[in-house]
Amino acid sequence: RILDDVMPPIPGIGAPLAEHRYRALLTHARLAAEGAQSPWLRDTLARLHDALVAGPQRAVPFPLVFPEVEAPDVSVIIPVHNGYPTTFIALAALAFAPVKTSFEIIVVDDGSTDDTASRLEAHGGLTVVRNDAPLGFLKAVNTGAEAARGRHLLILNNDTEVTEGWLDALGEAFTLFPEAGIVGPKIIFADGRLQDAGGLIDHRGEPTMVGRGGNAHDPRFSYARQVDYISGAALMVEADLWRTVGGFSEAYAPAYYEDVDLAFKVREAGRTVIYEPSATVVHFEGQSHGTDTASGIKRHQVLNAPVFKRTWAHRMPPQIPTPMALDRGVSGRVLFVLVEVPRTDVDAGSFVAVEEIRLIQALGAKVTLLPRSMEYLPRYTEAVQAMGVEVVHAPFFPSMEAFLQARGGEFDAVYITRYQLAEALLPAIRSLAPQAKVLLNLADLQFLREMRAATASGDTAAMEAAKAVRARELAAMRAADVALSYSDVETSVVFSHTGPDVHLVKAPWVQRVSETAAPFKAREGLAFLGNYRHPPNAEAVVWFAREVMPALHAQRPDIRFLAYGSYADVALQGIDGVEIGGHVPDLQTMFDSHRLFVAPLQSGAGLKGKVFQAMAAGIPTVLSPLAAEGIEARYDVDCLVARDGEAFVEAILHVYDDEARWTAIAQSATRLVIERYGVERGIADMRAAFEAAGIFLPGRQPPAP
Repeated sequence: RILDDVMPPIPGIGAPLAEHRYRALLTHARLAAEGAQSPWLRDTLARLHDALVAGPQRAVPFPLVFPEVEAPDVSVIIPVHNGYPTTFIALAALAFAPVKTSFEIIVVDDGSTDDTASRLEAHGGLTVVRNDAPLGFLKAVNTGAEAARGRHLLILNNDTEVTEGWLDALGEAFTLFPEAGIVGPKIIFADGRLQDAGGLIDHRGEPTMVGRGGNAHDPRFSYARQVDYISGAALMVEADLWRTVGGFSEAYAPAYYEDVDLAFKVREAGRTVIYEPSATVVHFEGQSHGTDTASGIKRHQVLNAPVFKRTWAHRMPPQIPTPMALDRGVSGRVLFVLVEVPRTDVDAGSFVAVEEIRLIQALGAKVTLLPRSMEYLPRYTEAVQAMGVEVVHAPFFPSMEAFLQARGGEFDAVYITRYQLAEALLPAIRSLAPQAKVLLNLADLQFLREMRAATASGDTAAMEAAKAVRARELAAMRAADVALSYSDVETSVVFSHTGPDVHLVKAPWVQRVSETAAPFKAREGLAFLGNYRHPPNAEAVVWFAREVMPALHAQRPDIRFLAYGSYADVALQGIDGVEIGGHVPDLQTMFDSHRLFVAPLQSGAGLKGKVFQAMAAGIPTVLSPLAAEGIEARYDVDCLVARDGEAFVEAILHVYDDEARWTAIAQSATRLVIERYGVERGIADMRAAFEAAGIFLPGRQPPAP
């Protein structure tokens, strides 16, 4: 929260490296407040910062102290040859940039003839490997890897400055992309320009550093994806895989093309190479080997090119037209249109959107997210980018239409959630992306929700407004190639109005189940969860507080009712019978705290994400008929259903103190979610939806040769 409040909304506003160092200082401030900072680091932090600002030419080196770790997650291997001031800055940055990942540092002194050896001895917590004579970058790394104890190896140039969270982001990429064998960061120059966003090899074997010299914050270079290789300036690889493929091939000694060759060996072993932009490393290029390819070590960049091309001529990628060449391992391109970037800690709809993106990715497609707001929301945008999703935002494009004007021709399909977006954007899509099929996810039928509310209130004006919404909503469905609905009930309603004019298919719903739900006795009270800017949620809480809680408290005054979710403090202020739980950063912790989840919705439409989340979290649910609508659940087995206030009280008391019944319902609900709303079924439903639009996506592509 502190970071979001004080950092500018668009990155890159301040001096390039000052911005990264400022983020690190904020994290250190949090750690110090929590008592989680070592005394040495606390006392030395300002001195480290000053050294980084001064740089290798002006900084005065001093002894550093690194934690000694028995079983490090990562072994950072830094080959050095002379130029100790440059090495000191790299080490100072490793001490200054806060990370959660445990690591050891192995410095390979490759036959230095200056004071490097004695200077390295002054530091605590380093492992120093000494070569009596210089063997070159490649052999120095191989030597350092022999001493490594980590599960991953991180090869790092000594002319670099790592940044806050860099190692955590690289490690997380191995979790997000289980097939990954190599992961690399975004590498920038000291002036903030992009050095590379991964590397590509063309059909002739020529390498390209993606985005070199460009804006490091450009959305095209800010999402995780497969690439052909990662620069050896900062490269993470699984240690076992490194040993299996033989590390760097000595055919490229002393240096250059060994990183490209390693990537091809890793792909030959069936793994992928991933670029992860959430990690940033500054590279002061040329300080190690210079920039002149006609002399010194740098000339091997030219000499080793034909060695690489001869070795891997049979594995060169096909010729791919620009801009399609930026993405490897994809079988289609889908533009995913939402109101805003998903905020999974704010509303259930964001969870649904993220799962649908994952399903489309599982079909082999590259997903580009186009939010109507065009906002850059730091932690939300970055979370989606880390999944491998390109996120379009201002100032790079001022509007959705401007983006379509520039890049509409790239997409095979446009997946739009909610009819209002389709209504606004379809003319531009048909004009600027005429080849793209349009899939409209209804989310829920707004006209049905509004008609139900108008009927309950007897408001004739509201009913007329709902009918107008119905006309617009049905028109948007007819204009799309395919419409998707989560609910069989809503599918029937749409068909009754349109017949075969609308091609309506089942929308996938995926809910992941918790494996760590709290036991019965550790829980108490009732919970509800919702975004209270959505009127049915606030209406439900008010109804429950007035119609259920007085009668419940007459029998059990100890049972509390807490309403969680965004904007609760505004919408529910002053309502007796309800306690405001507020914003929930961790849903599982909230669910684990309570005995029952209640969803007393009196109006609305569509499937209710909050109900699925509760079932998957292992907490029994008591639902109104409307909240249970469309869920393939058995009443009194997978959930309890209550039609009025008296029935809610009866259902709550029937299970609240009965551990056996409580456990049976919780377990049955969990089985329901696994069997009917699992990932494999979701993939099948999403594939069927795209095939209904005439698009076949075969699934994730194997590693590019």
